[in-house]
Amino acid sequence: MTLDLDFSDARRYLPGFHAGILVLRPHRQGRKAIHALASAVLERDDLLCFAKCLAVADEVKTRVRRPLTVV
Repeated sequence: MTLDLDFSDARRYLPGFHAGILVLRPHRQGRKAIHALASAVLERDDLLCFAKCLAVADEVKTRVRRPLTVV
């Protein structure tokens, strides 16, 4: 879990090649806003669904890039 936007680059951090990255994008800065966003994400999403994925979350939604599966 990070606020660092460099980790949101799916070309550099390909889903499936790491344990999972969750980038938080709060609309406001500050400790309370970040805590509120992290709490909201933990309430609405199961962190296990982000395993090996690249996820970016704000107050409204969480976008998830999953690893490509080859059939």
